[in-house]
Amino acid sequence: MKAIVAGATGLVGKEMVRLMLQRPEIEMVYALSRSPQSENQPGLTWITGKMPPESLPQADLLVMALGTTMAKAGSKAAFWKTDVELPLQLEKLAREAGCKTLLIVSAAGANPKSLIFYNKAKGTLEEESAKMNFEKITIIRPSLLLGKREENRPAEKWAQKILGPIRNWLPASLRPAKAEEVAGTLLSAEGNERVRIIENQDIFSIYSGQFFLNFGIKGIVKNK
Repeated sequence: MKAIVAGATGLVGKEMVRLMLQRPEIEMVYALSRSPQSENQPGLTWITGKMPPESLPQADLLVMALGTTMAKAGSKAAFWKTDVELPLQLEKLAREAGCKTLLIVSAAGANPKSLIFYNKAKGTLEEESAKMNFEKITIIRPSLLLGKREENRPAEKWAQKILGPIRNWLPASLRPAKAEEVAGTLLSAEGNERVRIIENQDIFSIYSGQFFLNFGIKGIVKNK
């Protein structure tokens, strides 16, 4: 089995790559990054440079974990390009190369009709991705993500400091999720429906079951 991870240097994307490299059924992980990467190890190939590339290699699974902030993007138009347009371009290339399964890291509150721009962007990506004709699509909608980022996000850092220590006392629908929980849940999720949405409160019950330790991602992607 081969997989592509878009957003491989991000908080959840890095966890996705780490988990995939531990799975014996995955022979290759193609990790996408605009900037050059020095990390090399068996089973991992970096695709770097201009995004989107002209084409993507054949893979069974595409993980869409791209995401930025309004502050880093600099404008709504730039944010939309990074969080909506680029993912859709990559999904199209993956489908053209024969990819059948799509996993998307979205966000709580995603809704294409939302008056909140961030939620509208995430909802639009979900809606348009569903039209891409993948055989299976799993979308996860985490709330605040916990973990150490390479980039500086002051507001998120303060939220982590405040909510992190008390997260177990918060309602599951509002509880911050660790990057490893999001990645593990998304990789382990199974379902009969073509499009499955995992809300924030579902992350903890799925992850605590540790299904991914028993089944890996064989349940969501069948070898040809």
